Amino acid sequence: MKQLGVPSRSFLNRARLPVEWESNPDALVADARLWWLLQDVADREGLSDFGMRAGVGGTLADIGGFGARLLASVSLLDAMQKMALGIDDHSSDARFGVTPGNRFLWFWRQGIPSIDAGRDQAEQYILVFMIQLVRAVAGPDWMPPRIRLRAIDADWALGCPLLDGTQVELGAATTAVWVPNPLLSCAFPRKPSPCAAPPTESPARDLPGSLRQALTPLLGEQPLRLELAAEIAGMSPRTLERRLADDSLTWRRLAEQILFDAATEMLRDPDRAIIEIACDLGYSDPANFSRAFRRWAGSPPSAYREALRASA
Repeated sequence: MKQLGVPSRSFLNRARLPVEWESNPDALVADARLWWLLQDVADREGLSDFGMRAGVGGTLADIGGFGARLLASVSLLDAMQKMALGIDDHSSDARFGVTPGNRFLWFWRQGIPSIDAGRDQAEQYILVFMIQLVRAVAGPDWMPPRIRLRAIDADWALGCPLLDGTQVELGAATTAVWVPNPLLSCAFPRKPSPCAAPPTESPARDLPGSLRQALTPLLGEQPLRLELAAEIAGMSPRTLERRLADDSLTWRRLAEQILFDAATEMLRDPDRAIIEIACDLGYSDPANFSRAFRRWAGSPPSAYREALRASA
């Protein structure tokens, strides 16, 4: 977006995505919000191939610990298998895999059927990501002889330099790249990476946990409201409340848990003023934060911080 001169922060705000996401490639965000962002940029900026442009404009090293682990693979096949086996550590719903053949294999990705907005843009981006993974061993000029796309109408693929001479099959069950067998044993170049550490957090497998991960980075940027949580979860407020009730939770209780967890983590930093913490959590009046914290923890934030110091 920055390379194209697109105002990234305003689009992030429209998509209800944390601005800090710009500088944190390992941040966890809701798939539906990310796809909505892709579609919003494509529509407003007149870029039907925005997903392709986003993929071409970056590298595997740009996507944090996940990209670093792929680039540290023994071979291309090893990297593909890491994608298939390890994607659960990075996405709640994405699925990758390989289907071997006599002279080739299909390296594929299954879409998320519950998300409609941004589907084609997300497919474009993932297609480029898969091609770049092969190019890491085959060289920057490698072109896939064949690809499969889930999209039915893919005018963006016509005339695309990345797909020059590539046979395109539309309406497929998965997004897939045809890879000749001789490339599978090719080794990755050995380069030290500063991003070799794994992400600090994996996606949650339950709705309350997923909401905590999606909403915590937005504290201070967006009011913590039921409507915001429902929008991120892709359901109505009433449906969200029913789903939370299945976990013996109310929205108010979940919101308090999110605020309390964030507050206790911030209080561990002795240089962070309590008035600053209150502001970062979205409180306009620090006294309201202190009262809420006393209700949650049984003591004011200053006493809680002193207890932390004493235990340390």
